[in-house]
Amino acid sequence: MDPELKDRLLERAFSLFPDQGFFLVERGVCDYWEDPLMALDLSIAKWKFIASQIIKLSKTRKDWKVDDGGIDTCGLCVHFFRRVEGVRVPSTEEPEDCPACPVQKKTRNFRCVGTPYVKFLDLFDENSTTPQELSNAALEEARFLEGLRQPKPEPALSPGLSPLDN
Repeated sequence: MDPELKDRLLERAFSLFPDQGFFLVERGVCDYWEDPLMALDLSIAKWKFIASQIIKLSKTRKDWKVDDGGIDTCGLCVHFFRRVEGVRVPSTEEPEDCPACPVQKKTRNFRCVGTPYVKFLDLFDENSTTPQELSNAALEEARFLEGLRQPKPEPALSPGLSPLDN
């Protein structure tokens, strides 16, 4: 996918709306939840969006907390958890786990247990949490997810050349 198009899609992927003393992330305009790589990028974008919105809101509002929206706004959850053998399932028929999800493969736990997401949830529920603490927890989740990207293979060297040769 064209990087500029991808950036525009990610910018429109999430929005906020006020909900009982905090803000809730809502899935926005994006039709690329079906692609696993885009699903990972959407998950990363979501956490960066949350982190930036917490800091932005905290400068002007008392109700600055941002609820992440759970599985409905997670690109990976929408892609891996909300479908069985590639077919979307109603929330009443969700599977018990999502073994194909890269998060579950990494942690060997269901529903993001063992990731910085758990810390974010704990801090969200704490009354004494500062905006910086909650924003940092969101960024930790983004960094964790970035670590799930497959490393790009090193280009093969021609015989007799070292990596330092131009």
